[in-house]
Amino acid sequence: MPFHVERERERECNALTLPFPVHTLSVQRASFATGFSFNYWNHFEPNRASSFESVSHMDSETADKMKISPHHKSLKDEVVGEFLSNKLWKEKVVLKAQKYLKSKSVNKITAERARFGTPTGQHSKKDADGKAVTLSMEHLFAVILYCDFGALCTAFSATFRLQNVFEDINSLKSRHSKFAHFGRLLVE
Repeated sequence: MPFHVERERERECNALTLPFPVHTLSVQRASFATGFSFNYWNHFEPNRASSFESVSHMDSETADKMKISPHHKSLKDEVVGEFLSNKLWKEKVVLKAQKYLKSKSVNKITAERARFGTPTGQHSKKDADGKAVTLSMEHLFAVILYCDFGALCTAFSATFRLQNVFEDINSLKSRHSKFAHFGRLLVE
């Protein structure tokens, strides 16, 4: 492209204006909401800290209040039907997970994070022989679903935030319970 044409394009791009004044642009607080934390486990040990874990992110009263009981029996039941077909589940989730579980890098990953109410840090659970428990097939399913299926990810993420100022916590928990297995597996 000749230099004078390139310079003309550059001037046109620099001269672009928004169809509204920038000072009228408003961003709602909810646009940046991180959402609520939920308790997916039947047990809770508040303020547990170790070399792997930070101090608990909720006290026992909050853990009780934010306890989630799954609406569905399994992760597969949560997503097949509304977001994926059985065929897509098998081809894009199960087969992909089986492939990844054969790799050395995935076999080095351990689960069991946040079992004791800590949102950050890695707690390596050991088996009877003292070896770290590796990532399960179900945990890998959850990561694949979150990364590869945008509509599912968006629907799941929306259950961490109130829909409006009038929604109460019980309604939020009810919506999130439809993704309880998904949430627990991603947190662990």
